[in-house]
Amino acid sequence: MPPQVGEKTEVLLLDGALRVIASSNPARRYTHFALSNPDQAMRGSYYDHSGSIVAFARTLGYEDYDGLGWYGVIIQQTENEDAIRARLGIR
Repeated sequence: MPPQVGEKTEVLLLDGALRVIASSNPARRYTHFALSNPDQAMRGSYYDHSGSIVAFARTLGYEDYDGLGWYGVIIQQTENEDAIRARLGIR
């Protein structure tokens, strides 16, 4: 991905207890992640309190194995209106 996108993006792997077991941000490893998934959906997305978009998907099992209940999560900071206007040259 382009550097300007990578700077605003974080990728996580959560275990079944929503602990971060891998992250592109080392400071977040081994912490708890408050995934908002009240309906226990297999996948989804939402905006967090800071305006970032959070997309997630639960890992699948295989045949009779239900899997470990891990989640892949991508967090991406959204641009504010001023940044968008500046990029488009709009005042």
